Amino acid sequence: MRILVVSPMRTGSTWIHEMLIFLLRPRRCDYVERVEEAAAILAASDRCVLKSHSLTARKLREIGAGLYSVRVLRNYKDSLISRALYCRHVRPAEGNANSPEEDRCIHECKDLDDATFVNVFLRECPAVLRWIDEIISFDSGDFDWTFYYEMLLHNPLDQLSSWLTSSGFAEHAGDRTVEQALEACSFSRMREAHTRGFVGSTGVGRWMEILDPRLSKEIDCRYYERRKSASGLRAIEEAQRSITY
Repeated sequence: MRILVVSPMRTGSTWIHEMLIFLLRPRRCDYVERVEEAAAILAASDRCVLKSHSLTARKLREIGAGLYSVRVLRNYKDSLISRALYCRHVRPAEGNANSPEEDRCIHECKDLDDATFVNVFLRECPAVLRWIDEIISFDSGDFDWTFYYEMLLHNPLDQLSSWLTSSGFAEHAGDRTVEQALEACSFSRMREAHTRGFVGSTGVGRWMEILDPRLSKEIDCRYYERRKSASGLRAIEEAQRSITY
C-alpha cells in the first residue's frame, strides 16, 4: 500500500489525507515536495499515505511503478478564495512567511473586510497567476483516482466507500468504519488537532457570493487562457517523449 494524495493547495487534500490515514493506518504519512523525497519513502516503506501539492502527473512518472495516486480537485475560484484567506489569516498565525508579493498585497488591504480583501487581492496580486498555473498543472494527467471536493462534501460516506471498494481496500469499506473516519476527521476536530492553524472549508460555490461579477469573468478568462497555453506545451512534451531515435 503506497498511496500519494496530490492536489493544488486549498482543495480539501488535508481532509482526504487524514481520513485515509485513519482508515488505512499507514506506517508513514509524510508531506513531500520533491520526487526524491517521495521515492525514498516509498522505497523504505510498504505502508504509506503521502501528500503533496507539487508532484503533478508528469513528476509522478519519475517515481515509477508501485504508487497509487489519488488526486483531489475543487472549483478553481473557490480554491483561490480559500488560498487568499489562508495567506491572510493562517500563515501569519503559524509564523510562516508568504511570498513578498503576497505580503505586500495583504499589507495594503489590512483594513478591508475579508470579502473586499479577496476581491482586491485576487485582482491585484501577481502571485494569483502562479496559483492558477498550479491548479492547471493538476487538471490533466493519469491518476488512479480523483476525488472532487464538492462531491465529497455532498456525500462523503458514499464517496469514500466507493473508493475503498474500487481500490482494493474493501475490508475498510463498512459504513460504520467510514462513519468513524468522518467523525474523527471532522473539520472541527481537525482544527483542534492541527497546531499549524488548520482552516476548514470556505464552502461550495462561495465565489458566487464573494466575487465581483467582473472579477469572476476576469479570473475565468485568465484560467482558460493559461489552461489552453499549458495544454499546448503538454502536447509538445508528449510528442517529444514519443520520438524514438
